[in-house]
Amino acid sequence: MRWLLWIALAATAAWTGYWWVGATTIETSVSAWIKAQPEDQISAASVEVHGIPNRFDLTITDLALRSPDLPLRWQTPFAQVFAMTWKPWHLIAALPTGQKITYQDQTLTLNSSQMMGDVMVHPDSDLTLREVVTQSRDLQLISNAGWQISAASLLASLREDPTAAHRYRLGLRLADLLTDASLTPKLAAAGLPAKIDEGYLDAHVSLTAALDRSAAQRQPRPSEIDLDALRLIWGDLRLNATGRITADAMGYAAGDIQIDLQGWQMLPPLLVSLGLVQPQMQQTMTTILQNLASQNGAPEDLTLTLVARNGRMQLGPLPLGPAPLLSWP
Repeated sequence: MRWLLWIALAATAAWTGYWWVGATTIETSVSAWIKAQPEDQISAASVEVHGIPNRFDLTITDLALRSPDLPLRWQTPFAQVFAMTWKPWHLIAALPTGQKITYQDQTLTLNSSQMMGDVMVHPDSDLTLREVVTQSRDLQLISNAGWQISAASLLASLREDPTAAHRYRLGLRLADLLTDASLTPKLAAAGLPAKIDEGYLDAHVSLTAALDRSAAQRQPRPSEIDLDALRLIWGDLRLNATGRITADAMGYAAGDIQIDLQGWQMLPPLLVSLGLVQPQMQQTMTTILQNLASQNGAPEDLTLTLVARNGRMQLGPLPLGPAPLLSWP
């Protein structure tokens, strides 16, 4: 029986050594990576790994990230990443309430009762992303400018598409989005409630490079977006959209998206109530939309095509201005 004890002790020592080497490697690598970045773009107070013997629990405190191109900064009291010792390519991330997002002179506080993400990468040297799924509950976004919005839940996912290189399926579902109280009377004037029941997105996105450990250097950008389904349910207003957008030779969005609207009659008074359209233009806009709807044979439904060409966008007969830049040529 003594030999069984020695085997158990040897196995325990070996496993403890494996955990210690792994934990030290993770802590050292993450700390070195943070220090290697420009000081004004990323900072952290501490990096620690716990969880012996079965997990690698990485905790980064006072983490702050700043965009090198935009006046945008994000900070959080801490960020945690967990992995089982025998499956380090499957990660679970958690973020706390009280995150701060600063854009120019406006600071947003992001609160939630739960914000977690499930990340899986391929167990190879490139650590290519396989899928990421995030789920948040009881979201609340508060601005120092005096407004706030909230949502019951947000589910987002990005999964590798095995049928093509650098192609991913993007999913998003937002439930019970409550707009700021200051908008309630303006929305009511257009016949809309303060709560948006659902926002849903299902799309396939092709990128210029893979999402892997070298993504920060390669900076993958969208080259093609297949919009399989976009849905918005807001009171009696229903929106559904499908289409395809690609990056043209100059990197601007190009393509067509078909938009189907039920309850389109609410749009003119809504735009007027929000101050986006002058009151004297409401009847003209209503007449234009009514004529367009009658062409479809169903006056209650309106179908418009969002067209992006040569760096410009147009919704039906209405010019919208410059098209967004998807990628750099």
